[in-house]
Amino acid sequence: MKVGFTTLCMFMDDNYKIIKAAHDHDFEMIEILGESPFFLKDNTIAYKDCGLEVSIHAPTVDINIASLNEGIKTESVKQMKECIDYAESINARAITVHAGKIG
Repeated sequence: MKVGFTTLCMFMDDNYKIIKAAHDHDFEMIEILGESPFFLKDNTIAYKDCGLEVSIHAPTVDINIASLNEGIKTESVKQMKECIDYAESINARAITVHAGKIG
């Protein structure tokens, strides 16, 4: 089993500082927090070849792909697709998803 940490614990820090901290403390993987405003897709280069196994925790705040409200569901699915595309662009191994709830 690999040991890693989530960027949530350093969400106010620069991505390169987060990656350096992971290496300095001998972590093997990192989970990127996929929440706005902390999640910036222009940081792709930082994570793509960082020397760590990468996973993404898909956004959960205000996201509900199980919503009965079509507008909320449509936007939530759009946000998830963007996260999946980003995960592919950085060769992420996994995406953690919380589907939401009905009601």
